[in-house]
Amino acid sequence: MKNIRRIGKDEHVALLILLQSLKALAQVEMAKQEATEDAGLLVEAEKPLRRCIYAYKEHAAISSTFKSIEIKREYVACLKNLLSLISETTKNIDESRKAEVRELDDEIRRVEEEISSRKKHNL
Repeated sequence: MKNIRRIGKDEHVALLILLQSLKALAQVEMAKQEATEDAGLLVEAEKPLRRCIYAYKEHAAISSTFKSIEIKREYVACLKNLLSLISETTKNIDESRKAEVRELDDEIRRVEEEISSRKKHNL
């Protein structure tokens, strides 16, 4: 039982580091874009944010004990960064991008409500 708990903690730490690293990588790409004004780099900034979201969802699908507030906060930060990036880079958002923006908004609200609810229960 102790080994199982240890593996769960290791997975938790690994996922947290992965999400933080992907978010940082996106921020580096955005800073490079600002410095060079190369719009192509914004697409590069989207990639780690999408990987961040995928990693969270993949882990959530296989882990029934997936309840960490700090991991959810990192996930929300990735969602918000992606939403901001899409909003800033797309002047005339097409229908598919509008749908993606709505989905991101909905997911941000849902997870923030989970975090808020969890905080209230822990008080």
